[in-house]
Amino acid sequence: ERGFLTRGSAFSACGMAAFRSLARQPVVPLSLASIHRFAQGIPPVKAAHLSRKFLQEQLPIRHAIAAQDVIDSPAMDLPGTDRLVLRYKALVDSYAKLEEQEGSINRGDDSLQLTEAFAKVASDNMAALEQDVSYLESQLRSNSTTSAVQSLMQNTQTHLITARLLVAQHLNLVQEAQAPSERPPSVVSNLTIQDIIQLCEHTAADCRAFCVEKHGEAPEVKVCGPARQPRGSTQSLVVEGHVHYIVMELLKNSMRAELDLWKQDIADAPPITVTVSSMGNELGIRVSDTGGGIPAHRRPYIWNWFYSTAPQSEPTYTYSKNFGAQFTGYGVGLALARTYANVAGGGVSIRVLPGYGTDAYVYMNRLGTHEIPT
Repeated sequence: ERGFLTRGSAFSACGMAAFRSLARQPVVPLSLASIHRFAQGIPPVKAAHLSRKFLQEQLPIRHAIAAQDVIDSPAMDLPGTDRLVLRYKALVDSYAKLEEQEGSINRGDDSLQLTEAFAKVASDNMAALEQDVSYLESQLRSNSTTSAVQSLMQNTQTHLITARLLVAQHLNLVQEAQAPSERPPSVVSNLTIQDIIQLCEHTAADCRAFCVEKHGEAPEVKVCGPARQPRGSTQSLVVEGHVHYIVMELLKNSMRAELDLWKQDIADAPPITVTVSSMGNELGIRVSDTGGGIPAHRRPYIWNWFYSTAPQSEPTYTYSKNFGAQFTGYGVGLALARTYANVAGGGVSIRVLPGYGTDAYVYMNRLGTHEIPT
């Protein structure tokens, strides 16, 4: 056995065998559409109960698969990986322990008490997992150019995003069961083109505010829709936080490029343009700037985890003018933005006109039918 069995520090042979067996269990395919539809038309308490039963079965399997990916990775010997695998094991054990305790909990009210207890454990588990992924990132930076590290980061972040979606959906359903409201409990929103335009406008306002705070000024941003109104439905199933993050990262890069190129003449620069459109099952967003374009020698690395042309920031930064690192990153911005787009069945691509500027294209599956990676 690789990893822990050779080190003898985490799993017994029996424990590793059980973990491997769990990782081979079938995973129920998920998509943004299936998450959005989950438990629709079912009373809130029952919906939360069904969510708990589903996650109690599926989360341990998904965590075991993620742990197996780390153990089998060529990067397994690097710092931070052992801590992450131990975390996955702790998550699996916590759900098993919770299941064992079910018999002592009152099952009245359609198991709402059980559902609330599960929600608390799942929420705490996600917070702990996010901390250990952040620690892994801090340890992998010095080896970031290797393909093994790039693959490990991609798989780890994809699993984290998926698990976060599932747990957030469950927390919403529990909240709805406790206090019903008119707002749909799904973490996946069904938005029109105009809704997404407004989301991009809010994102642009946030980004400009950070840019002004850091640099004292910011390029203008213009957000517009398709040149011609699309025929038929323009509804798109999206995770609003993911869209916000993607557009924010692209705008940050565009603003920094324009500030670097135009300097004191930034007021004369054409506005950065964000265009939202759709056709068929695709939703598209384009961010266009006149920041001179990405130099050719940097283009092969822009999608790499930990690659950044900005000075590296300390983890304790604040958003003040002197320390505001919102525009000087950790080198995960574009890689994570593309991962969010991948989860939505799409991707992000870059086109450069040398000396003029950069166009970034975001594509997502508008219908949400793409299977979310494990």
